[in-house]
Amino acid sequence: MGPEFLGTIGNPDLYPTLQNFRVTFTTGGGNLILSWGGPGPCGPGVYRVQGTDELANPSSATVWTDIAGPSPVSVPTSSPHKFFRLISHKRIDN
Repeated sequence: MGPEFLGTIGNPDLYPTLQNFRVTFTTGGGNLILSWGGPGPCGPGVYRVQGTDELANPSSATVWTDIAGPSPVSVPTSSPHKFFRLISHKRIDN
């Protein structure tokens, strides 16, 4: 297993419910393993991950594809560039 990296999401001053939300990724076996989540409204089933090989300008033209599965997901690292985002169908209120 490779090193673990931590990402952040949102601004905890503006969105206190996201304060304990964590995004981590590790590498291993030619894959990138993404995991995410947190307590309460950030718990399991709230978010899903999407990926794309290219970011467009304007950003609304970027074509995102769902990556199947709940956290954690394993994605092959065969592409030279890959971009990810987490999206939710639920509204997160303060």
